[in-house]
Amino acid sequence: MPAAKPNRTFEDEVAYTLSEQRRFSLAGEIGRSVHSTTDNMLAYMTAKNKKPITVFMNTPGGSVIEGLGIYDSIKHHEKKVPINIVVQGACMSMGVIVLQAATKRFATPNSQFLLHEVSYGSHNSISGQEDEFIQASKLQAKLDKIIVDRSGIDIVELRKLIKRKDYSISAQEALEHNLIDAIY
Repeated sequence: MPAAKPNRTFEDEVAYTLSEQRRFSLAGEIGRSVHSTTDNMLAYMTAKNKKPITVFMNTPGGSVIEGLGIYDSIKHHEKKVPINIVVQGACMSMGVIVLQAATKRFATPNSQFLLHEVSYGSHNSISGQEDEFIQASKLQAKLDKIIVDRSGIDIVELRKLIKRKDYSISAQEALEHNLIDAIY
């Protein structure tokens, strides 16, 4: 008699089928949960075989630190297998940085992108605020370097686009700025 299949939920079946197709979603606010899920999916799929992985992304952005963790995870696993990202919907803030880690970067025609400076808020003392400003400036320089290195956009132009405002652009404009490789 064949072994009984374990009881799987609909969500389990979907996740299993998508992993067999070498794809998964990076959706929602970038934080611990999205970081953990992304890293686990990449590790699982990379261990299974060396076929390309496609990540479908829709994110309003989120934590810089967790986003950099996802960026590093993609870059680490990308040494073993191509990892492509397709933006479907929103690629805001930290999502743009994560996108730059991909082997190939795509977006659907109606996707929307947002770039801006690192923000921080404090209820700290003046000296504490100064320390936070220094840390935020270091993080901003790191994020700027990732975009500049991958897109080729001039750092002066990038800083001018995002200084003191949100810079919202379409998929076509993201292509023109070299933030994506093609419209999907």
